[in-house]
Amino acid sequence: RVLCHTQMKLMNQRQKKAHLMEIQVNGGSIEDKVNWAKEQLEKQVAITNVFTQDEMLDVIGVTKGKGFKGVISRWHVKKLPRKTHKGLRKVACIGAWHPARVGFSVARAGQKGYHHRTEINKKVYRISDGVHAEGGKVVRNNGSTTYDVTDKTI
Repeated sequence: RVLCHTQMKLMNQRQKKAHLMEIQVNGGSIEDKVNWAKEQLEKQVAITNVFTQDEMLDVIGVTKGKGFKGVISRWHVKKLPRKTHKGLRKVACIGAWHPARVGFSVARAGQKGYHHRTEINKKVYRISDGVHAEGGKVVRNNGSTTYDVTDKTI
């Protein structure tokens, strides 16, 4: 795996801290992968060297953290009636007498968000140049396609 970061000075954003990303290197033996990583050290890696058009990707990430939440917010169970004794934002029955333990599938309060998730089969439809200089002019028309010829940027 290779650690990569963005160049924040080129991105024209208020944020100064670079985005870090760990990318898996595929193909060849372990020695080939290590040699490729050493060759790319401290160099810019173009997106066209990493991805191709119509390629299918798996995206791994972490969901947005929400902190400690109750069962109503976390599992979307129904609230109990208004006149319920000792609170109504609960689960009425958390299981039978036997087995004498709470099952894993019963909705309980706890951490919501900040969970590891993998989205599979995301397709790369197009790789564009972005805002670039061409013939001494700055070209911002990088969002138009053959079907939608409107001048727009992404």
